[in-house]
Amino acid sequence: MESKGIVEPASQPAQNNYLKPDVQQQMYPKPEIVKKDYQASGKLKGKVALITGGDSGIGRSIAALFAREGADTAIVYLEAEGDAEETQGFVEQEGRRCLLLKRRCRQRRICEGSGCAYGRPAGRARYSCQ
Repeated sequence: MESKGIVEPASQPAQNNYLKPDVQQQMYPKPEIVKKDYQASGKLKGKVALITGGDSGIGRSIAALFAREGADTAIVYLEAEGDAEETQGFVEQEGRRCLLLKRRCRQRRICEGSGCAYGRPAGRARYSCQ
């Protein structure tokens, strides 16, 4: 299907509004977070991931996939509390823990403090995604 010079897959509904909503809950159609048939292999079992912007978009997919691979996650987000809680639900569905950290990471000490809040006390290696 082609609309205004944009080629879209036939399986996706036509988009009438090309503005990007800031809140993932407002998106239509809803993005696919994790492929249902994705089989994890436990590559991140016992690890912790710190994900900035994990409340929506690619960050949400990373959080869900890392959880499926066995990692606990900490999600740093700015304003979209509903989106962050929805991401937390995806992580917890995989049987993993998800800490939500509402903060702006513009200063180094705040970013470093986010990592300390979750990964370091457990003494586990951490992954950081932005």
